[in-house]
Amino acid sequence: MISSRQTYRNSAFGLAALTVIINLCACNGDMSVQTYRVPKSQMTPSSDSTPHAPDMTAGPSSLRWTSPPGWREQPPSTMKQVSYQISGSAGNAEVYVVELAGDAGGLVANVNRWREQIGLPQVSDSAVRSQAKSGTGASGNFQWYEIINPGNPSNAIYAAVLTLPPSTIFVKMVGPAGTLQEQRSAFVTFSGSIRR
Repeated sequence: MISSRQTYRNSAFGLAALTVIINLCACNGDMSVQTYRVPKSQMTPSSDSTPHAPDMTAGPSSLRWTSPPGWREQPPSTMKQVSYQISGSAGNAEVYVVELAGDAGGLVANVNRWREQIGLPQVSDSAVRSQAKSGTGASGNFQWYEIINPGNPSNAIYAAVLTLPPSTIFVKMVGPAGTLQEQRSAFVTFSGSIRR
């Protein structure tokens, strides 16, 4: 009499043997490793691939702005509508504009993300709202934030948030606190100049 344990062992052994035979036949006896190069244009995800995070970019932009004197425009990137390099006494900084669909994850989440980028802890919703500075420009009122880590002033962020339905526009200036403070007025003026 054959026990269920023996039947299981025989089935497992048979399956393992079958797998080895199939693999050997598929290799045609060639056990070398094959590598292939596929051009990037062919590396697009198929419709049945695993789900991705939603695309937050707003698509082609109709934004316009007025560039401050002395800001050196850089080539745009996939996410950045425009990018500038600026010089200051504390070193160089970068300013860029990003347009994202909807509320882009929400104001509090974005401010806390920026805080973490320069080594600061997250703060409460009420703290984020109380730290907001106000600006008025071509598209109406906007909020902006001055985020400086006192323990690391070489890496600070100014960020303006403009709501232009159906998008949210972010203007960020990243660099040494001293340079950002020298460019504060230009940053607020530039942020206020953004319009459709």
